[in-house]
Amino acid sequence: MFRNRILTASLAAVATLSALGTMTSCSSFASTSDAIVGDDVQPAASTPSPVVTSGDRAPGGSTLGGQDKPSGAQADKATQVHMSITNNTQETLNLSSASSKGTTSHWQKRPVNLAPGQQETVSNYAAGDAEIDLTYIAATSGASFTLHGETPSVGDNQASGTTTSTSYIATAKSDSGFNPTFTYSMEPGHTFTYVGHTDTYTVPPGITQLNVTAVGGAGGVFSEDASGAPDGAEISGVLAVTPGEILTVGVAGQGNQVYNNVKGGWGMTNGASDYAGGTGFTTGGDNLGGGGGATAVLDGTGSPVVVAGGGGGDGEGPLGSTGYGGEGGQGGSLLGGTGGPYGQGGKPGANTVSHGQDAVSGGGAGGGGVNGGMAGNVTVQGGGAGSSSDSGLTNTTVKTAASNGAIGAPGTVIITGVTS
Repeated sequence: MFRNRILTASLAAVATLSALGTMTSCSSFASTSDAIVGDDVQPAASTPSPVVTSGDRAPGGSTLGGQDKPSGAQADKATQVHMSITNNTQETLNLSSASSKGTTSHWQKRPVNLAPGQQETVSNYAAGDAEIDLTYIAATSGASFTLHGETPSVGDNQASGTTTSTSYIATAKSDSGFNPTFTYSMEPGHTFTYVGHTDTYTVPPGITQLNVTAVGGAGGVFSEDASGAPDGAEISGVLAVTPGEILTVGVAGQGNQVYNNVKGGWGMTNGASDYAGGTGFTTGGDNLGGGGGATAVLDGTGSPVVVAGGGGGDGEGPLGSTGYGGEGGQGGSLLGGTGGPYGQGGKPGANTVSHGQDAVSGGGAGGGGVNGGMAGNVTVQGGGAGSSSDSGLTNTTVKTAASNGAIGAPGTVIITGVTS
């Protein structure tokens, strides 16, 4: 009888403890449970919403002045990367690799192959440090394009685009905030800068027109304190091309300064044509800058389609002041500019060869061009700029290149696709 009472009491205690345990477990789950909606986890209503005050750093590198920082499902989407991508090539771009990163990141819209002209938006949501990396391969040329977008929880947003092909460019523009849309474009083009030798550009598949801007080299200045170098011509227009055609590009050098070297700016040779600027000299009281070289682009047959004349070199002004060489393409003329400003300067494009005339005992040397500029005929005068040509272009504009300050600059060639 006694043993039965002990057994009955023990069973009752176990039942009581089991019931308490069940109640405790249910209560604990109810206080911490998250409801799953789609890809997002919804915290319980009792979770407080943190507040971002003025000056706090918001996801994506932006500042939220007094606004509420998103919580719950919005907090999971607080750092986002949206990439608006346009294929402006004439090739299909096949997706080679794609990755999204970040704290609990997930795709909202995945990347796809891009047909010519197609535009798509790719999206990644993350609780922090959202990131997307994509690689596309062009179906015909094999050109590779790499795109990167990142919206960090702390720091600045980042967007970049690169390509392995010298026939294309990949542009990228970032936006601010924690819901940015970055914009990307893959298109024909390349920027050539002065290197002292020729380069080539291969026209991509499907391309029959290109925008071309050519800038001639500036003339050499008398001293570092000169108020501005004589600039070369800048010519822009539309060039008809054939897919696969190889263009030859010769970006001109600037005429050297008197305090450094009086050699004329480099210019490419093409048969009998030498587009270099004339050489100045410094001796006694005469300090005469070299002429700028002319920038030239040749088509697939080797014929020049655009030549941007170089600026003339500086001469020494009275009592140590500075004279100026002629400015290439001044007033929209293809002839170049006359040296000045004192008395009679060098004539533009009057030399019988493409090389700018060397300075002997007169003013600064002439710039290179289709016809080279003449040197100034007295010490205080600048040389004339070389003449230019736009024989292969349509819709042409010609002007003096924008000055790059007292020292001037070498030339450039910028090639881009034609947009309708």
